[in-house]
Amino acid sequence: KPAEVRRILTGTARDLGAPGRDDLFGAGEADALAAVMAAANAPVAAATDKLPQPAPTPDGNNTSVSRALNEAAPSIASEFSAANRGAAR
Repeated sequence: KPAEVRRILTGTARDLGAPGRDDLFGAGEADALAAVMAAANAPVAAATDKLPQPAPTPDGNNTSVSRALNEAAPSIASEFSAANRGAAR
């Protein structure tokens, strides 16, 4: 169902540039995880913009913070990032 795929991809894309669809970025940057979760009718986890910073200890030094992932998930490496994305330069 191509129309359903298009609806999910455009509906879950991260908006770039001017709000909404535009000629430079289209619907935005595809978010594969959000699209798969939407297709599976599962809730999409909210993105975290900033990780918590280490809390200062009483002596003024910082302490480290770590997070554990309890569920295995597929991952993929890519040479692309916000810093080297062609359209964002």
